Amino acid sequence: MESKNRIYSVAASFFIIGCIILLVYVASGILFPLILAGLFAVLLRPISKFLNKKMKIPNLIAIGLTVVLALAIGAGVLLLMSIQIGEFVNELPNIKRNLNQNISYLQSWIYNQFGISIPEQTAYVNSTVSETKMVSASSVGTLTNSLMYMVLIPIYTFLILNYRSLLLSFLLKLVPNNEIANLQIIINEIKSVVRNYITGLLIELVIVATLTSIGLWIVGVEYFIFLGVMTAFLNLIPYIGIMAAFFISSFIALSGSTDPTVILGVLVVNVVVQFIDNNILIPKIVGSKVSINALASMVGVIVGGSLAGVAGMFLAIPIIAILKVIFDRVPSLEAFGYIMGENDHKPFDWNKIRLPKVFSKEK
Repeated sequence: MESKNRIYSVAASFFIIGCIILLVYVASGILFPLILAGLFAVLLRPISKFLNKKMKIPNLIAIGLTVVLALAIGAGVLLLMSIQIGEFVNELPNIKRNLNQNISYLQSWIYNQFGISIPEQTAYVNSTVSETKMVSASSVGTLTNSLMYMVLIPIYTFLILNYRSLLLSFLLKLVPNNEIANLQIIINEIKSVVRNYITGLLIELVIVATLTSIGLWIVGVEYFIFLGVMTAFLNLIPYIGIMAAFFISSFIALSGSTDPTVILGVLVVNVVVQFIDNNILIPKIVGSKVSINALASMVGVIVGGSLAGVAGMFLAIPIIAILKVIFDRVPSLEAFGYIMGENDHKPFDWNKIRLPKVFSKEK
């Protein structure tokens, strides 16, 4: 009877997880702005609390000032990026000339190495470009969604901070009285994990942007500030982001220089910064109370990207960390939390397994 109950419990757990994945896939456009706003609300709560309790500012005004402060910081970053993009646009004629020269070098190298004629290469590139034109409509849709998120997320953040007590009371009413203490522990651990993770991530972002900008400036890449900040933001997407940053940085570097070896400099900068990030910044700064293993991180990023694109990849790690806190505190889901964590696994002793007597050799 106990084994049957265990099987039903595991089946119910898989069913619930499947329903959650289906819900995220169907309603990602609604859920992800709310999730991101919730993360920002947890991060900004200490600031609004300080303004309200210590500075004696009314709660509603304190929340508004906190959100405005966050928006001002975000606007400053966007302004810096827009200045760099403006300089990049002004240099488009020179960039086009350098890019055409580098393309000619590349075509000559391909012809010498593989015997593919330049007209054949041009025809292949033209056919590829014509196919990518079909993506323009989806690109416009992505831009529209991004602009909508920029409007919705601050509003959601303000409302979540304002109705924080109501939301917490709602969660407490969902569980029986004997589970309220456990739920309060889960909520406190989630808040701690989110604050540690996002604060560490912001510090990592600043350091990676600074190191990358300095490195690109040393190797002589133009628009090094823009590329450094872009690399730092793309680095927030584990594993995949840094590769995308390298290709974009290499393309822009080639656009501003006639020397193809500049790609080697970009590669060295990215490798050095990644070494520092993976071995110093992430363990010392981004590390939190919940440790997620590389397999769970990689699968989470891929699943998040499949369900919700770039937003899903960006939110995959904090969502996994939150889920692990919940799984570790819920007995029926504890196995899922265990497989997601960084545990010191000992070799399993298969001799400890005892088969039922029906499988034994004894009569």
